[in-house]
Amino acid sequence: MLRWFRQTELNIPTLYVMGEEDYMFLPYVKQVVANHIKSSELFIIQNCGHVVNVEQAVIFNQKVIGYLRGESK
Repeated sequence: MLRWFRQTELNIPTLYVMGEEDYMFLPYVKQVVANHIKSSELFIIQNCGHVVNVEQAVIFNQKVIGYLRGESK
């Protein structure tokens, strides 16, 4: 799925919320967001792994709700 996003610019605002300890997916998403998807934003949660909405639920919810309200960037 991420490979498809890399190849296609959807021009849809997108928020990626990832844990700094997500060693499998974070490096790839950093590369894709930085180089291919201009309408996206990456937010990295410290001291967190892959399941950010469970591991750091309060921070995750605050960031996502703020993004949906237009309070991001």
